[in-house]
Amino acid sequence: TVTVGQSSEAQRMPEEVSADAVMSEAGNLAQENFLSPTGKAPATSPKRPSSPQSVVKIQEPPEAATPFQRAPDATAPQAANGETEMPWLLRSAPADVGLDTRPLEELSQMLQKKVKAGTIPGALCCMVKDNRLVYMEACGYSHLERKLPISSDTIVRLYSNTKNVVAVALMCLIEDGLLSLDDTVAKYIPSFEQVNVIRAGRQAKRAVTIRDLACHTSGLGYGAFLDERASGATERRYQPLVQAVNQGEVKSLEVWCRELAKIPLRSEPGDRWEYGYSTDVLGRILEMVSGLSLDVLLKERVLGPLGMNNTSFAVPERDIHRLSALYVTRKTRGGVAVGNGKFRVLDDPYAPSGSCWTEGKREAILSAGGCIGSLHGGLVTTISDLLRFILMLQNGGELDGERILKKESVEAMTVNALPRATDGKCQWMHDKVPGVGWSLLNTSTVCEHTRLPQQYVVGEYGWGGAAGTHWAVLPKQGLVYACFVPMAMWNETHPVVQAVTKVLHRVLCLAPRVRGQAANRKRPLETMTSPSVSGDGAVTRPPAKATHSRFKQIDGVKYDRDILEQEL
Repeated sequence: TVTVGQSSEAQRMPEEVSADAVMSEAGNLAQENFLSPTGKAPATSPKRPSSPQSVVKIQEPPEAATPFQRAPDATAPQAANGETEMPWLLRSAPADVGLDTRPLEELSQMLQKKVKAGTIPGALCCMVKDNRLVYMEACGYSHLERKLPISSDTIVRLYSNTKNVVAVALMCLIEDGLLSLDDTVAKYIPSFEQVNVIRAGRQAKRAVTIRDLACHTSGLGYGAFLDERASGATERRYQPLVQAVNQGEVKSLEVWCRELAKIPLRSEPGDRWEYGYSTDVLGRILEMVSGLSLDVLLKERVLGPLGMNNTSFAVPERDIHRLSALYVTRKTRGGVAVGNGKFRVLDDPYAPSGSCWTEGKREAILSAGGCIGSLHGGLVTTISDLLRFILMLQNGGELDGERILKKESVEAMTVNALPRATDGKCQWMHDKVPGVGWSLLNTSTVCEHTRLPQQYVVGEYGWGGAAGTHWAVLPKQGLVYACFVPMAMWNETHPVVQAVTKVLHRVLCLAPRVRGQAANRKRPLETMTSPSVSGDGAVTRPPAKATHSRFKQIDGVKYDRDILEQEL
């Protein structure tokens, strides 16, 4: 076994500027943790030097494995091109790291069944426990008409998962002392000096800040995209700007931000959480502060050091055959009907016109949030690259000897940021889901709460994109996972993502399998169970009394082996 890229603390270069991470109580989720730069800002954004790499030969993998080792006797999945899938990851059987394999077998069967039934064109799911790849299922196709199998080599569109990469770049610049979360947006984009609020019919009470952009409490909303018609007052208000982008009338992010500032905010800054164009405005600020275009900044500070060589805003012509097609169901507007008629394709790399993600065809504006037009925007990546990104977060900001962020920065940007951003007016993303907040990483984050729904795990954070991408980290359990379904529209892919999430929670025995909330409501109050949190932060729930032979007990937890079928 060869360990590559491990450097001692003495070999690592000292940090340029320290960031004040307010982490007095990591477990106190009522108080938001944040970063505030100190010291005089350097004139230019310093580029961290690469740490020297060394190669050390050892006899066997150590107990605490790093993700850069390969077990010579492990069974390595094969990609469509015959090469080993993600050779940089150490493989282990799920049982070797204390996981139950039966839910994973059920998950594979369900995904294969859905592909065969034509519900989804394909699916790719990976799970890493303690820095070891313990599960990988690739079934179906990345391109239905050409029968191209989906694999870790497949390039997919990230859309909103682009926000996560941009959020890391933001924290890099904050660590460098180049900007503060409490800076006003108008400091960098003067057109945001006087913005109006549509509901109040007047100028906003306070200025929009970078913290508002990072937390989506700026009052900005979203227009229609994925070739959908504008519906509702909000989308219609943004529609002229969306069309201007589509037609090439807006030539730069600078012009786009100036036009966006003319559209009234949907709410007062800092009043409530609302998903919108905030990260796209943030992308422009990062360009101004760093003096680099967004694509260059991300490559120099995040993608390059992490070895994410397949992640960019466009796909080179030589790799366009690896880009998946983008499907929607036939009932969705737009696209061209394909295959068995169950799907329509929105973007096809093999179409005569090619994909709009092909290098040279991309829009002039780089979308930090994923999309500002009707279809194109955001980064593309592979599951291998995505795993490197989320493993960096799980490992405290470092991967393969390259430190991207301080550990304190990662901790600060993965807790609930809404109470701080809204002065306590807004605690959670949605009132109906208490305990699920929003982080500076641009992910949902799960906090301890007495009314937290059963399907959530305290400490978990992650997010998804509009083209069927989803990832999450369970830091206390040492687990990360990612899945791809090459379909657009969240309502189409959400059942699959939800099923994957629940099964992986079952693998860790984090929750019993019961009929669901509807069944719980029918049970007498004295028989209902409530969650408890163990010393290591894992959520446990007393097993419900089984009244049906379908329930099976595994390690003291009762599972319903049919529930996944019903959910899908």
